[in-house]
Amino acid sequence: MPETATQILLFALGIVGLYYGAEWLVRGAGRLAQRWGVSALTIGLTVVAFGTSAPELAVGVFAALDDQPALALGNVVGSNVVNIALILGITALLLPVEVGAGVIRREIPVMILITFATALFALNGTISALDGVGLLILFAAYFWVVFHGPPRAGDVERDYEHVVGSAAAAPRAARVLPNLTFVGLGIAVMVLGAKILVGASIYFARRLGLSEMVIGLTIVAIGTSLPELATALVAVWRKKSEIAVGNIVGSNVFNLCAILGVTALIAPIPVSRSVLSVEFVQMTAVSVVLLPLAWPKGGFQGLEGGPAYRLHRSEGLLLLGLYVLFALTIFVRAGKI
Repeated sequence: MPETATQILLFALGIVGLYYGAEWLVRGAGRLAQRWGVSALTIGLTVVAFGTSAPELAVGVFAALDDQPALALGNVVGSNVVNIALILGITALLLPVEVGAGVIRREIPVMILITFATALFALNGTISALDGVGLLILFAAYFWVVFHGPPRAGDVERDYEHVVGSAAAAPRAARVLPNLTFVGLGIAVMVLGAKILVGASIYFARRLGLSEMVIGLTIVAIGTSLPELATALVAVWRKKSEIAVGNIVGSNVFNLCAILGVTALIAPIPVSRSVLSVEFVQMTAVSVVLLPLAWPKGGFQGLEGGPAYRLHRSEGLLLLGLYVLFALTIFVRAGKI
C-alpha cells in the first residue's frame, strides 16, 4: 500500500479511537461522579481534563527528551487556543453549552490568572527548571482548591446512607470498578488514537513544507486536542455540559502548569520574543474573552445554583472567528500565505 494511502487510513483510525475513547471516558466519569457524590464539574476539571491532556503530556516529554522543548511550548500554546476558540466554538455552534455560575466566578478566572503567571515565567526568554517547579506548585494548589475549596452550586450531595455500612459498601465498590475501567480504557484509547492521528497529520504537514514550530502550534495542537473535542461533543450530546466546560478549563490549566512544568524539569524551554509577543498574547486574549462571553447578560441576581448560562451559536461563531485569526497569523508569519 502506498505511504500516502497508509497515512490516510491511520488518520481515520485515529479519529475512530478518539471517538470511542471519549465515549467511554465520559460515560465512566459521569457515573463515578454520581457514585462518589462528586459533581460532574469536579470530575471534568480533574479526571477527564488530565486524561484528555495525556497526548499533550506525551508530546512535551518526548519533545524535551529529543532536545526539542520548543515543540512542547508550541503544542501547549496552540492547544490552549484550540480548546477555547475551536472546540468550544464548534460545540456551541452545534449545541448550546451550559456554563454554571461557579465556573464563571471561579474556574475561568483561575485559568486566566495561571495564563498570566505562565507568561511572567517566560518573560526572560526561558522557562527554566526553577520556573517548572513553580508551575507544578501552582498546579498542586489548583488541584487542592478543586477538591477542598468552597462547594460549588449544583454539587452532588453525598448519600451517607449508602456510603456508611458494610452491606452497602460492597455493591457500591463493585459498581465503581467497572466505571474506573471505563475511564482508564477511554484514556488509553484516546491517547493511542491521538498518537496515530498526530503522526499522520505531521506526515502531511511536512509534505506541505511546514516548520516544526508551525506544526506544533497548529497540526500537533489540533491533533492532541482532539480528545477534548470528542469529549466536549459527547458530553454536551449526553446533557453533561459541566463535564465539557470543566474539561476545557482543567485541560488548559494542566497544559500550562503540569506539561510545561514537567518539560522544563527535563530541559529548559526557550521562548522567543516573537512567540511571547504574538502567540502568548493571543492565548491570553482568548482566555480572557471567554469570561464576558459566558457572563450572564442580566447579572447573577442571586441565581447561584439556579439556571446555567449558555454559550449559544453566536458566541460559537465568534470563538471560531478568533481561532481562524490565530491560524492565519501563524501562517502569515511563516510565509505560507
